[in-house]
Parts: sequence; structure tokens; C-alpha cells
Amino acid sequence: MEPGDLWLERIGARYGDRTPRIVQEETTDWWVSGSQRIMPLSPGTLVGKRFEDPEKLSRLARASDVRPGAFLPGERIKDMDADGIAASVIYGSVAIALYHIHDLAMLTDLLRAYNDWIAEYCQAAPRRLKGIGLLNAEDVPSAVEELERCARLGLAGGLITTHLGTGDSYADPRYEPLWDAAEKLAMPLGIHIGANRPGPDQQFSKNVISMSFLTTYDYWVRVSLADIIFSGVFDRHPKLLIGSIEHELAWIPHWLERMDYAYTQKLRMPGRYTFKRAKVPSDYFQSNCFASFQEDALGIRLRDIIGVHAMLWGSDYPHVESTFPKSREITARILKDCSNTEQALILHGNASRVYHLE
Repeated sequence: MEPGDLWLERIGARYGDRTPRIVQEETTDWWVSGSQRIMPLSPGTLVGKRFEDPEKLSRLARASDVRPGAFLPGERIKDMDADGIAASVIYGSVAIALYHIHDLAMLTDLLRAYNDWIAEYCQAAPRRLKGIGLLNAEDVPSAVEELERCARLGLAGGLITTHLGTGDSYADPRYEPLWDAAEKLAMPLGIHIGANRPGPDQQFSKNVISMSFLTTYDYWVRVSLADIIFSGVFDRHPKLLIGSIEHELAWIPHWLERMDYAYTQKLRMPGRYTFKRAKVPSDYFQSNCFASFQEDALGIRLRDIIGVHAMLWGSDYPHVESTFPKSREITARILKDCSNTEQALILHGNASRVYHLE
């Protein structure tokens, strides 16, 4: 959870009251941009409380309630030590919600400011804290430039929009420079549950997280990854890695089966890409994709289909669904039927490979 003065300090008055900031309301504090709410402060205040008294979980919170480790690296290291975590790959909270901003130039500036802040945050413990840079993928030249800058800042990868609100597709050739840059820089790209772009008439207020969203959120990541796979991106960029972030696992086997069936059994449409070396779509997921999860026990049972090498566990600290401070207890339970080798890959080996951790 980013500090309240992050964008006011780094962007200033450039965008007037649209610059993200915290405002106090009668019952809770909110991050806002102009007249639109972005998110409440509660996602940074509830970590661990679901284990204490889940009936008391509430969206009502003040900025002063945010757990210090959410924005102070020294405090985060203390929490990692208490939870048995050697290293953290860090995605934003408020910054990811900013993908719902329509103004592309403003979005680029806001994400760039966040990238500066998270790089500084991680410098407090560069071997243990690895930040992910956020990219405005709708502006491809800017995204390439920023990914190169993120690599120089020491960040461990980049985040791109989950699905493009413009109606575009990642199958479009205009994204080739981004795939090329990510491959050459060895910077994995992530597609995060919270990073959808809005349609033309959608606003923050129309994008409230509902129970239906929370149970169907893998839809857009399936669409985008399928666009990338079916358009031959991984044939052209065999070392490129793209991952699903926080969409869990159990949806993957059915999606892989459907892709392979569509490729081998459906009518061949004009202009359809043909994979090299007689491969099928699932082959590219196995070689070029990964998926992070928290507590998907069903997905673990399907690991032989998903591929253990593609599965990366995460704690989602400091959010309400985080496994903190019971990460060791929870992972021991959900991975109890896995071999020692499988556990080692899921808990640290795969993340070390994907994000180049020491």
C-alpha cells in the first residue's frame, strides 16, 4: 500500500486534483483522483485479521491504520522474517488500480512515479525486495522505454494491462517491440488481476469489485494469454516469459485443453498462425508462461496438467487475503501431497528462476 504523498510529492500540481491522493470521509479514508474514488485504505490494514475474527473485517479504515510494512521497507523485512519469507516480489496496490484512468499521458506519468518509488523502497534490501515496474502497454514506445528504465533501476519485471479497454488485442503486431524488449532484457511480464483497462464509458465507480468478479476474474487473463499464444508471439520470442498474477490456478487445465482442441480440431480460419515444429498451444504455456497463486488447493491437485515448473506461490502481503502471518502453516497444508522437489519449486525455485533472484 503506497504512502499517501507518493504522487503529490513526485507529480505535484501537474494534473490538479486528479493527482491520486488520500481524502478523509466521515467513516473511512479513500484514495481518490478528482471526484472519483480509487480504493479505500482498508486493503493495507487488514492483513492477518481474517485469522482472528473474520466477522469484524471491514472496509472502514484510516490511513493511520495501514500496516507500516506496506510502505516502510524496514518494517516489511521484519514481517517477512516473522513469516519465514526470504524474498518478496512486489506488485503495487493503488498503482495497479490507476490502470482504470482514461488519460494515457497521465497514466504513463503516474506509473513512472510509482516505479521510481518502488525502486527506492527495494534499495533498502535489494537482495530480498524485488519490485515490479508498471507499464502503460497502450502506448507501446513509452512502455518499451519504461521497461528499459525499470531494468536500469534494478526492478525484476514489468506489469502490463490485463486486457485492453480499447478493444485491441495483444495479437496485434504493434506489440512486437514490447515483446522484443522484454525478451532481450530478460524481464518477465505479468498480467495482474487488478490491471484491466476500462471501456470508454467506464469509471472507477463502475468498477466496484463484486462477488461475481471475484469468482470469474480469470476470464480476461485467459483471453489475453490466448491472444499472445495463438498469434505466435512465443515462436518469435522463445525466451519471453509472461505470467498470470493472482488469478490462481485451477482454471488453467480446462483452458489449455480448450486451446489445444480449438487449434487441432476447429476449422482453420483465413490468416490463422501455424505454430512451428508441430507444437500446440499448451506447449507454449509450459515453456513461456507462469502463474502465481495463494491458496488454490484444487490447482495444486491439478499440478501434473498445469506443470509444477509454472506455479509460483505468493502471500499477497499486506492485503486481507494474505497468508501472513501463517504462511508456513498454510503452505504446509496445501502442499502436503507434493514431493519435496515440487514444494521447493513452488515455494522458491520457480520464482528464483523467473525473477532472477539470488
